[in-house]
Amino acid sequence: AFDMLLPKIKMVVNSTKLEKVLIIYPTDSLSFIIQTAYSLKANKLPNDLRFIRYKEFLKTGNAKSNVTCVPFDKNRPSLMIQSSGTTGKPKIIVHSDYSATSCANKLSYSDLPVEFGKILLDALPPWIAYALGQAVLFPLSMGAKVILSPTFDPDVVMKNLGDFTISFAAPFHYRYIRDNFNKINSKQRKSMRKVECFASGGDKISVEENRELEQILGVVLINGYGNNEGWGCLTVNPVKANKYGTVGIPKYGETIIAYDANSGKELPYGESGEICSLTDTMFIGYENNPTDTGAVKQMHPDGKVWLHTGDLGFVDKDGFITLNGRARRVIVRQGFKISAYTIEDKITEHPAVKECVAVEVKDSIEEHVPMVYIILKDNISDKANAKQSIYDKCLGELKEYEIPKYFQIVEELPYTQNGKYDFRLLEQQGNEFVEKQTEGEK
Repeated sequence: AFDMLLPKIKMVVNSTKLEKVLIIYPTDSLSFIIQTAYSLKANKLPNDLRFIRYKEFLKTGNAKSNVTCVPFDKNRPSLMIQSSGTTGKPKIIVHSDYSATSCANKLSYSDLPVEFGKILLDALPPWIAYALGQAVLFPLSMGAKVILSPTFDPDVVMKNLGDFTISFAAPFHYRYIRDNFNKINSKQRKSMRKVECFASGGDKISVEENRELEQILGVVLINGYGNNEGWGCLTVNPVKANKYGTVGIPKYGETIIAYDANSGKELPYGESGEICSLTDTMFIGYENNPTDTGAVKQMHPDGKVWLHTGDLGFVDKDGFITLNGRARRVIVRQGFKISAYTIEDKITEHPAVKECVAVEVKDSIEEHVPMVYIILKDNISDKANAKQSIYDKCLGELKEYEIPKYFQIVEELPYTQNGKYDFRLLEQQGNEFVEKQTEGEK
């Protein structure tokens, strides 16, 4: 963990049976001047023998030590990830080191420009698989350098332009560059030529937004997909064959299908079902939670254990996966099940819309209804007219029960610490808005 978490680490150490904490200084390989400057700002280690610098730890061994090789076991727990809890109850996801090495191996077959001499910017929080697996371990195994960011601010990618050849980040990092492109000086714009690819994950990017971002930034922007249970990346778009609106193709040697739970069969190309993956990077299970583990790791009629993502989507004839919903992002309105993605994608097509998020809110008449939060593009001055136009589009192109009951034009949308839209907060704010409006009508 970063040293800014040292106070919390001290608390954990004192309340558990942890015996040793190894401290690794990133400055150990740098010059004495930089080490000195860093030491003035860094948190001081506690006067506690349980905290050991890694360099000192290596010196504790000696020739007489009885060192033995640990036998390989692909199911040995090696890594734990705390899920964000944005779509359900927080869980501890247990992985083996086999997941990490398999992922790095399979991604090496992709056309991602990650190799010796390349520099990757990791703009992600280190506690998710996407960051640790794809943005740190994978590039290091390929001989590339990695720039770590101590913050997860929206401007991280923009501030580091010129220092990297490829970045792994979230959509809001690239949206920030788009929205502040006029603030980039000529030197930074020139340095953008060094960037070979922007890689995005953790949230969706629509066809229109992907095209717009590439046109403005002048760099290929690919979208991938995965989850912590699958050690981050399950799919990635080829850099030289980027297909807008999709999340790419499966990692080398792996299989992804759209699955029909009722029939227990794979669905044909173009038909939507739950996205399931047959992958070597599958987690071992949730810590002390066999019930939820069994819901995600399921044996199919083919006798193989598949990873059930809970995401809805389809596979096209070219093998590219398109997501069009989430089992837990389904809005139920008078018995009709509505995918929030369906509403968002349709509204995002409107020329005045920059971003859109749909959530479910309570309603005194229909019990639950869709509500949308919309950010308009900067050149839109007449918000009332734009709002009416968006509503008219929904009226003409969505099914009657899919049309949102509430439309809110906002300046910005809240994000979680992991850079995803904060659906819970938006639902809470939406329910408060509806409640106030209902009271006003009374």
